[in-house]
Amino acid sequence: MPSDPHLLQLSRSLFLTAFAGNVRIEPWIVDRIAPKLDELFAPKGTVLYRLGDAPQFVYFMENGAVAMERDGATPIHMVGKWVLGALECGIDLPRQRTATVLEDTRFVTAPGSVWFELIEDSFEMVRTAFLGTSSALIGLYSRLTEEHLDLPETPLAIALPPTKLDLVERLLVLAGTKLLEGAGMQTLTDLATSAEEHTLANASQLAGAPAEELVHLLLSGTVVARRVDREATVTIRAGSFVPAGIVRSRSGFVLESDGPLRTLAFRPEDMLDEMEEHSDLVRTVLAALWMEREWLLESMIARDGKIVLG
Repeated sequence: MPSDPHLLQLSRSLFLTAFAGNVRIEPWIVDRIAPKLDELFAPKGTVLYRLGDAPQFVYFMENGAVAMERDGATPIHMVGKWVLGALECGIDLPRQRTATVLEDTRFVTAPGSVWFELIEDSFEMVRTAFLGTSSALIGLYSRLTEEHLDLPETPLAIALPPTKLDLVERLLVLAGTKLLEGAGMQTLTDLATSAEEHTLANASQLAGAPAEELVHLLLSGTVVARRVDREATVTIRAGSFVPAGIVRSRSGFVLESDGPLRTLAFRPEDMLDEMEEHSDLVRTVLAALWMEREWLLESMIARDGKIVLG
C-alpha cells in the first residue's frame, strides 16, 4: 500500500470495496475500518492464532492457504479468498481452531475490536454475518456423501402437552434451545407470540412452500433427511431446529418421518427483526450457527485427511 496518507486511505477503502464483491458495505463502515487496516506478510508455518485465544484480529486473504486445526478434528484448509476470524471477533468468541499459514501469504488485517463494535452499531453487518453463515451451512450440508449424522440433541424444556402450546409454553420451549438460550425475555416473548404451531402429516411437507420459508423447531417426531443419489443421512429429533440447509427444496435432500410431526415455526425475518433490536440475540444466534458449522466439519468424511474450503 502507498505511504502517502491520503493515497493510503484511498487504497484501503478501495481494497475493502473490492474485497466485498457483491456484498454492499455502507460508506461509513468503510470509513471506520479503512484507517485501522494493516498489512502482514506471513511466511509458511506462521501461526496466526491458537485454539482458545481471545480474538484480536480479522485477516483478509486474497490468495493463500491456511490450515485450521484442533486435536481430534479433521483439519480444514482455507484456500484462496477468505476473511478469517471475523465472526469470532464480532461476537467475542474464543478461537475454535489454531490457524497456521500453509504457504507464504500476504494478509490485510483489522483489529477485532473494530469488528465487535460494528456488530453493535450496524445491523447490515449483522444481517450479512447471519445470511453468510447460513449460506455456508447450506453449502456444507450439500457436501455430505456417505455420512450418517445425528443432529446434536436438545430435549424439549417441558413435557409436550397433547393440545397446542400456549404462549408461556411456546416461550419456555424456545428458551430451551441452543439457538435461543441466551436470548432475553422480551425477545423470547416476541418470537413466541409470532410463532405458529404446525401439524404435518409427514416430513416431506417441510420441504414444500410455504413451509420451507419458515424456521421450524421440531416438537414431536423424528425427521430423517436423505441426500438424493447419495447414502448420507441426517437425523433430527424433537427439541432441535430443522436446518435450513436440509429443508430448502433445492438442497438435495429427501425428508422422511415415521408419522406426523409437530413443529413450532416462525419466519426468518422475525428472527432478524429481533436481532436488530437485541445484541444479546445477535451473539447467541451467530454463535449457535458457528457451532453447527464446527459440528458439520467435524462430522464430514475427509478421504484425503483434510477438508478443503475454497
